[in-house]
Amino acid sequence: MYTEEVKNPIDLLHAIVSAYPGTEREKAKQSLEEYLSDASLQEGCSLSEQLPGIVAQYLWDAVLPYTMSPLWPDVVLSALADYRKLNNMAAPCALLTEKAVEVMEQIKKIESLPCYLKSRDELEQAVYPLSKAESEVVFWHLRGRLEELLLEEIVQVVMDQDKPPANLESQYDLWQDLKLCQRFGVGHLALYFLDIEKEAFRVLLPCCFSPGDGAKETFQAARTIAILSPQLPTGERAVLFSLLFLWVEYMALKSANQKPNEDTQAIQELYMMLLATLKRTDGRFWDNPRFRELSDTFYSQTMKEDE
Repeated sequence: MYTEEVKNPIDLLHAIVSAYPGTEREKAKQSLEEYLSDASLQEGCSLSEQLPGIVAQYLWDAVLPYTMSPLWPDVVLSALADYRKLNNMAAPCALLTEKAVEVMEQIKKIESLPCYLKSRDELEQAVYPLSKAESEVVFWHLRGRLEELLLEEIVQVVMDQDKPPANLESQYDLWQDLKLCQRFGVGHLALYFLDIEKEAFRVLLPCCFSPGDGAKETFQAARTIAILSPQLPTGERAVLFSLLFLWVEYMALKSANQKPNEDTQAIQELYMMLLATLKRTDGRFWDNPRFRELSDTFYSQTMKEDE
């Protein structure tokens, strides 16, 4: 049994992101489970919020040599030039003025590099009247948004090279999962749903699921939601329940036209449980003995696969 005291939780995040498939990732996962079992929920959530930035830094370090090429499209070269000029440090500052808040909303709505270039002059004019402290914070957020857009553009190209950097694809997939978690307001819980599938880390939250995921992944997510929910505020519990319900409803409707089997039957049962708790408005689907029975069955299957 691998055991190692986690002296610095940040080192644990680096171990997760940098680990190679196989033993290294299994050790990192076990260290994470040991840490979370002893840490408070507040500590675990705080650590989760730092993971996307660390993954992004690994991605950026991997693709940095490729960004030196002058052969990128002009839109990428222009955004890279702006990104390098922006300060990556910003002192804490509350954005109190209405104008500062408006600029931040503009930044959040930037969906692509071409969209950024079209709005660049307008953004600069909007930042000009702000105080120095507020403008530094705004530009820090703009730098973060540019980094995201550049990574989305550059990583895809680098992965198509003959010999892309090791771990780049798995790190990018994890980063995409974490971004989805942030978008749905559950980024602070991502570490609790982190697991290894096909030798790569992924977040087993319904917002990160794809049509290829089935009953095993669904019940694993539901099991974790059942464990976390009693510890969460009502609003956060409702978000997790909604994510699970919408996914299970999609799966149940899809399976209605398929030949019944053990997995589709389990999904249908879970859907009925969620509907029942939805009508009661308490969301406590985990109190149903049948849920615990099904959850234990799929959990046992997962443990056997991991051995």
